[in-house]
Amino acid sequence: MISTPLLMLSIELGSVVAIAAACLVHPVVARASVPELAKACMLAAAFLFWAANQFWPDDPAATCFNDVAVALFVLDVFLAIRGRASTGSSSLQGEAVGNENEGPDRRSSTFG
Repeated sequence: MISTPLLMLSIELGSVVAIAAACLVHPVVARASVPELAKACMLAAAFLFWAANQFWPDDPAATCFNDVAVALFVLDVFLAIRGRASTGSSSLQGEAVGNENEGPDRRSSTFG
């Protein structure tokens, strides 16, 4: 029988490695551009470094694995924000549905 810590480690590693695989497979199936594929590889690498940190927590390199994973995740978020800003899209865009004279963005004569 598998011990509880080993089972938990297997579940954790399996999940993180599956996410890394999904990060690689999705852009290939979607026929993404080369820059998008590169970003997907970077994100997959971040998940794999995170998995390595979980698998070898007592290894002297574990701190390095964690630092590389965090740096890659931060870079991914930066690129996502930069890409969103360059296209002019916003997560708030298109949320207001209804009368254009209503809502918090509409200035009324009541407020001067």
